[in-house]
Amino acid sequence: MKLLIQLLGEQTMQNLLAVMALQPDRLLHLATPKTGNRHAWIMEALKQQGKKISAECLTLSAMPTIAESFSTTDAAIRKYSTDGIVPIVNFTGGTKLMSIGAYSAAAHNRISSIYVDTENAKFLDGNTGGQSLVEQLGGNTSFAPYRKQIVVNVMAVANGRERVTGGKDFTPYLPLADALLRDDKLEQATWEAFYGSSGLIPGNREPRVPRDWLTICNTPLLVPEPVATLGIKAGLLLNADGALVKLNAATCLTALQQLAAQSFKPTPAYFKTISPLQFIISFFTGGWWEVSVANAAKKSGRFHDLRWSAEIGDRQFGGSLEEDLVAVEAEHLRIAYFSCKRGGRKAKLSPQLEETAARAERLGGRFTSKYFCVCLPLSGAVATSIPKRARELGVTLFDRHDIITLTDQTNPM
Repeated sequence: MKLLIQLLGEQTMQNLLAVMALQPDRLLHLATPKTGNRHAWIMEALKQQGKKISAECLTLSAMPTIAESFSTTDAAIRKYSTDGIVPIVNFTGGTKLMSIGAYSAAAHNRISSIYVDTENAKFLDGNTGGQSLVEQLGGNTSFAPYRKQIVVNVMAVANGRERVTGGKDFTPYLPLADALLRDDKLEQATWEAFYGSSGLIPGNREPRVPRDWLTICNTPLLVPEPVATLGIKAGLLLNADGALVKLNAATCLTALQQLAAQSFKPTPAYFKTISPLQFIISFFTGGWWEVSVANAAKKSGRFHDLRWSAEIGDRQFGGSLEEDLVAVEAEHLRIAYFSCKRGGRKAKLSPQLEETAARAERLGGRFTSKYFCVCLPLSGAVATSIPKRARELGVTLFDRHDIITLTDQTNPM
């Protein structure tokens, strides 16, 4: 039988990957009071993968010394070795002093140890004794054999999130999104048809009561002809009088009429009823950009398990948040988080960039790949400040030209 002794730190993927690679029969986690909750996160992520492993967690002091880490690891090695179990030490996580102590205990007892190099996507042998890591892993020390097993939900749960929904299928909307991506004048005219001074919802002042929503549903929409045709094919628009179109309210029109006939209260039923209309409006005024980014990411071959508009439950902050696009970056097996903004003169890009970095790290930890995708060109002061701050936050910027280039190339990223 095999026992894997692991140190728990802020990041959890190095622990999860070691379990996947070594397939231990038992787990022993060493944590501080601050990181002890990671034990439950890791076990839940393993459960979602169908792995049932006997495990326990020992809590060290708030700031463990090398000696404390050594003695705790050494005692565990000696205890379980007498039971016919072969211990292995993963000294990747925890503090540096914890790592040194655990590594020293492995070397002292001449047993195998492992370091999970997430930056270079491979496992390293600690060379402390016992069977070599190459032999244990069948000659392949890269992360490659485990890539298909790591999906967004597993990684999010391992970082303390409660759930990640599957998201929406973006393929039905691709022709429309691609048309708006490649023709900036067409996109601008479409935006004006919704939010312009003579548009359907001037100034983005969304209706507040069912009766006003009914008015919008029955108002002709003056979008350009190519957008009207593609919008109908995508199921977002319907033919109106003559050559005109209107929002496709088929799924919610009856419910809206019933709500309009009643004394209005903002109930959950009301918000559920108007949700399809909000989706249509948001798609034409910026949601299409998310689809274009998702398509470029898919074509790049660099990501798998792409989820558009997935809802992510957050244990720490409560509730669920809908994210533009999340995926797994295949090479390094880490979460890729995309925030997509149309941009423009009145866009508040600076706080949105800060929020992108914060939400990305809450979802996938410090090593999350962060992408901030802005469609319209940056101008004025933000043309300098946004790229500078993005570099400081470790966020990659993409614009419209980048996405077109990535979409038209084969495995460009």
